[in-house]
Amino acid sequence: MRRFQESDGQEWDAVVGRSSWGGIYLLFIPVEGGPVRQMELETEQVREAERKLAGAEDSELVRLLESSRLRDP
Repeated sequence: MRRFQESDGQEWDAVVGRSSWGGIYLLFIPVEGGPVRQMELETEQVREAERKLAGAEDSELVRLLESSRLRDP
């Protein structure tokens, strides 16, 4: 899990998750509450996704957040 901040000051937690059908997602969870966002990752390995998340710059996480969509219910 990584915590990062948008330019407006809102904080988010980014965490790698796996769907029941095997897809790997990056979930964006607002620290102050609100809707969760998600994006599917192009990897088949959770550990690889977690390693990339750990090494990502905050600016990259903001860019990924901007291209994410609301999480499916």
